[in-house]
Amino acid sequence: ELQQKGLIELNIGRPIKALKKATTFRRHSLDEIKTGSMAGDDDAHRLATALFNRSFVFGEKTIKPFWTVSHTGRVISSNPNIQGENSEKRLSGLKAGLKPGQVLVHADIKQAEPTIIKHLLHFPQERDLYQQYIAATGCTRKDAKPKINTLSYCRNSLAFYRHWPIQAQTALDDYVKVLDRYKMDLFAACRRTRSVTTLTGRTINAEKGLRLHPGMVMNWRIQGTVADVINAACLRLLDHATVVVPLHDAIYAVLPGEQAEIVTEAIADKAHEIGLALTIKADKVFGG
Repeated sequence: ELQQKGLIELNIGRPIKALKKATTFRRHSLDEIKTGSMAGDDDAHRLATALFNRSFVFGEKTIKPFWTVSHTGRVISSNPNIQGENSEKRLSGLKAGLKPGQVLVHADIKQAEPTIIKHLLHFPQERDLYQQYIAATGCTRKDAKPKINTLSYCRNSLAFYRHWPIQAQTALDDYVKVLDRYKMDLFAACRRTRSVTTLTGRTINAEKGLRLHPGMVMNWRIQGTVADVINAACLRLLDHATVVVPLHDAIYAVLPGEQAEIVTEAIADKAHEIGLALTIKADKVFGG
């Protein structure tokens, strides 16, 4: 299992004493593990490899982060983990590297995961599930979001929402029942193949021995689709931008001011390709 995960190099010996061949193993170095994680021919691994070879100014330093790929296809930074910084520090750090004529664009998909889920379940995009919960319970939007979001990725959506106030159950009963049926059908298919596909057709395979549940495979399909859209857009930007940083459902890019619109176009074009109508918000910070 360690060898399959790329953590060691293993040579199995022979149980015959005369052959004098012992079992040996060598632990891979951190650099070997990180480089190995970029091996692949999908957009995520191509993007990780391309970003791995790029350095850029962040604050007072020139950095060259390690980039690896998560199970769902997200491209993740480390050493340093600029994705883990708060938004203010991330913006100020990237802004420090702007040259005259350049602009820093931050483009993000509004309600990316809820939008994809409503698309899959054939519910109208204008239906605001958060607002329905708020109206039924009188809580804040901050409190409503985790209630609605947990529905998608918990083991049993029906059991979870039965702990809600009765008014909220009544308001969202139709949505929860359709969501639960979709998750159970997806789980049944995944149990047979040990894999799930994103809306782009990319396959995410379950690790050997991993116990699956309906919320887990739903998470792979939804977050995997978000990753596919962002990764494809980032790859398109590499020819135009000096800095490209993916972040879940968003992109930071430094590029010439006259090309700023290509960031939102790249995200929208990929979403349109797979039949998604996503709302993209972009903020711009101009250089000197």
